[in-house]
Amino acid sequence: MALTDKERLFAQLIVDGEKTQYEAYLTAYDVKTDKRESIDTMASVVANKPHVKEYMEKLRQRKEDAMRYIGVSDREKRLNLIWERIGHCIDKDDDAAISRYLTELGKLQGDYVNITKDISDEKPLEKLTESDLRALLGKDK
Repeated sequence: MALTDKERLFAQLIVDGEKTQYEAYLTAYDVKTDKRESIDTMASVVANKPHVKEYMEKLRQRKEDAMRYIGVSDREKRLNLIWERIGHCIDKDDDAAISRYLTELGKLQGDYVNITKDISDEKPLEKLTESDLRALLGKDK
């Protein structure tokens, strides 16, 4: 069910912490009574509508997500985003996407080394010396 403009305003005022349920109802709706008990009841009815509750929960989640990123560096934001995407890929069993995100994660962490294979080199890895391995990994000293 779609929210009315009044329901949307009511929910936003409450979630933003600007108004109590009672005050939000007075602000959002044309109230014809001055009886506190009646207004409280009407406000409670609106607040307990399933689609209003769902909207308020979405607003709270967005607010919580925004607060989580205050004071967080750009690098940390990217790391968090990659981990969230990996979680979604796990849910979808998308191994190829997980692999791509793990590569990006490795790059951000500084653990990624781009290794190119020299096709003229036919030595199996177990037969490489330590210096050969360091050269292959780009860690010559």
